[in-house]
Amino acid sequence: MKLPDVIMSPTVPTEVVIAANFEGIDADADPDLVTWSMRKHLIMQRHMPLPDGIGGIGGFAELTTISANGVVQRVIERWPADQIGALLHHGQIDWDRWHGDNPKPCMSRLKRDMLSRKANRLRLV
Repeated sequence: MKLPDVIMSPTVPTEVVIAANFEGIDADADPDLVTWSMRKHLIMQRHMPLPDGIGGIGGFAELTTISANGVVQRVIERWPADQIGALLHHGQIDWDRWHGDNPKPCMSRLKRDMLSRKANRLRLV
């Protein structure tokens, strides 16, 4: 069975994918875009509905890259408010605000500025 280049479980429900405007992860894209897309997927997993008793995604996310030159590890996301032993049920997320705070790397400066202004307006509400 042929599998896609990227698989990240648990699977995010369709309604969360649509709300986040998630376009998937292109493993052949610019490395900054791949990392951004992976972070976004983790945030979707972190905020998706979970059954009671399931801990969720939290603490930090570490990316390990293996190549002919060696192994490189780096933390790509931290959630310092998470507590060891606590359940991680984060509820809904404001995707407009998230996109404003985390602009897509390949996006033009004009679009980044527009998203940032929109996110700032949402904070004031």
